Amino acid sequence: MSIIYDALKKIEKKNTGGDQGKKTGPSPLLLKSVLLYVLAGCAGLMIASYAFRFFEAPLKQKTPAPKDSTAVVPLQQPLPQAARPLAPEAPKPQAEEAPREGQQPVLILNGVFSGGGESYALVNNNIVMPNDTIEGAHVLEIGDDYIVLDFKGKKITLRVQGN
Repeated sequence: MSIIYDALKKIEKKNTGGDQGKKTGPSPLLLKSVLLYVLAGCAGLMIASYAFRFFEAPLKQKTPAPKDSTAVVPLQQPLPQAARPLAPEAPKPQAEEAPREGQQPVLILNGVFSGGGESYALVNNNIVMPNDTIEGAHVLEIGDDYIVLDFKGKKITLRVQGN
């Protein structure tokens, strides 16, 4: 009979909330271990940040470029619709005379590139795109390695030097 009595007492305790004195939250040991992991993670991130800055600093030091190399100018804003100089205009050879009125201008295609669905060409160190004008010549078409211009009704095709 005492076994049945004990079982009934346990059921009664369970139904009436006889364990109200006990806390039902996470144990203090669990909270301490979670806090320890969070702090260790933060410390690891901070140490990694300082390590990357330490090893990145020597890479940021500028080394002088050789005198015969060409400087690369990073593009920091979208290309404008009108042509603008990319670099200072290269001095023309002194033996060559400037074109006279009505004469075909001296045009040198330095490169062709495309971006954002648009094609651009570098002619005499100026960026041009279709429908622009450079030294009196109207840009008609820009291909992969060539450009077609119209100078006073005469079509001129320039190819990238070296191709």
